[in-house]
Amino acid sequence: MEKNFEENIKVRYKETDQMGVVHHSNYIVYLEQARGNFIASLGYPYSRMEKDGILLTIVDVSCKYHAPAYYEDELSVSVNVTGITPVRVKFAYEVRRGDTLIAEAETVLACIDKNRKPMRIPDKIVHMFKQQLTSCQ
Repeated sequence: MEKNFEENIKVRYKETDQMGVVHHSNYIVYLEQARGNFIASLGYPYSRMEKDGILLTIVDVSCKYHAPAYYEDELSVSVNVTGITPVRVKFAYEVRRGDTLIAEAETVLACIDKNRKPMRIPDKIVHMFKQQLTSCQ
């Protein structure tokens, strides 16, 4: 997978389970961290979107696990924009330890206003994401 953005994450002890592997729920946190930093790198971070009354909320998440990750592993999470509609944006992710694929995931985020009502994604955000969409095709 080509990547728009890559986030490096070091696994902390508290993220592992009794079997010594990263608990599956922590991958969702890794995705969120990578996606948030990716969006911030585009110049319009979540904090500013929220001040502007624009909220992007998760409506779908899927994750396929290929191999375990362990305490102190150095992971990289790559993020790509893979689709955009007037109200939703889709991201794809790969979590790797070196060349080893640990997990693949997708998220779909919907745009809502400060009253939690669906709204169209503002043009400047659509444009920002479309630039990333074309850069990985």
